[in-house]
Amino acid sequence: MLESDHDPRPDGEPSRGSRRTLSILCVITAMGCGGAERRLAWLVNGLSRRGHRVALRVLHGSGSFFAVDREVGIRWFTEDHPRTATSWARFLRRRAWLRRQVVASRPGVVLSFIDVANVITLMAVRGMGLPVVVAERAYPPMNEIPGHYKWLRRRLYRRAAAVVVQTPEAAEWARTVAPAGRVQILANAVPRPAQSASPPDPASLAPGPKVVAMGRLAPEKGFDMLLAAFAAAAGDHPDWRLAIFGDGPQRVALENQIRERGIEGRVLLPGAVEASAKALAACDLFVLSSRHEGFPNALCEAMACGLPVVSFDCPVGPRNIVRDGTDGLLVPAGDVAALATTLGELMGDEPRRLELARRALEIVDRFDERTILDQWETLLRNAAERASRTGL
Repeated sequence: MLESDHDPRPDGEPSRGSRRTLSILCVITAMGCGGAERRLAWLVNGLSRRGHRVALRVLHGSGSFFAVDREVGIRWFTEDHPRTATSWARFLRRRAWLRRQVVASRPGVVLSFIDVANVITLMAVRGMGLPVVVAERAYPPMNEIPGHYKWLRRRLYRRAAAVVVQTPEAAEWARTVAPAGRVQILANAVPRPAQSASPPDPASLAPGPKVVAMGRLAPEKGFDMLLAAFAAAAGDHPDWRLAIFGDGPQRVALENQIRERGIEGRVLLPGAVEASAKALAACDLFVLSSRHEGFPNALCEAMACGLPVVSFDCPVGPRNIVRDGTDGLLVPAGDVAALATTLGELMGDEPRRLELARRALEIVDRFDERTILDQWETLLRNAAERASRTGL
């Protein structure tokens, strides 16, 4: 397990009014370097440090990119024949394994993160009388999942004790698959960067001011559009560079695009970085170019690090985070020309960047860690207590 760039624990003291200790089993598809994984690591650590008994079960892989406390019991499903098994056979094996884990751990409430894990979890606990809270971490109407999982999700979510989403737009979708009273909106907490997270030597990235982006190198992150926008703006700002942190299936395609646009040496693809605050602190302007999002962690982290931000107003999340014109700038979704113009204007206007950055720091108070951990704790406690009263 790798150490995170900030302490994933908000203040570990129990919230006021907390009562008995909860036994919580958490489930997720994998524990790689994505935003959902980062948020779940923060959540299980925070709940554990408040005295709850927390276990984590992972349906794929064998390690965690983010630090998970030793007190959190973590186990991974090991696939016997991953190359020969059909997707349905893998589904059945994961469901059977998870059911055994639930029986062995005897939780009072189950929390599942991410769509596919949510379906498997709801199937695994059928007939056990356990409350299951499921959390969608993307925007389902624009986040494709295999057809059989989509079909099962529409039928199983109505059985969940709660369906947690991050934005009002996602809540509208959730109310089509679950009772409206069970849909809860919980934004991501935004941690304060650790004071010890000193930035790397900027020369290790490239000399001069830098635009930065972060995310998986995949189509939904829109880095192809970012490269087009940067290429259009870069000619008037020859001292600026672009760094895109992340790995993924589009790396080769992006490298080819960089060459085709003649911006080699101006664009860096340093790979995934776990200490994101350190990388952000070495840069000057953050941009989010996604085609769609859920509640973009990288955007929040950049603002918490005091960077001015520019973002596509894509569905969904950025407009719930950025106060347009106050602590960042929103441009129409997918409008590469508008993104290029806005980037160019900010590259050439340091006072404007500094003013946006100053207000961006307020995000850590707007999405306070202790408050949001309190909300998660209350939600899980209510689900467990309601189930114990009603037998549901």
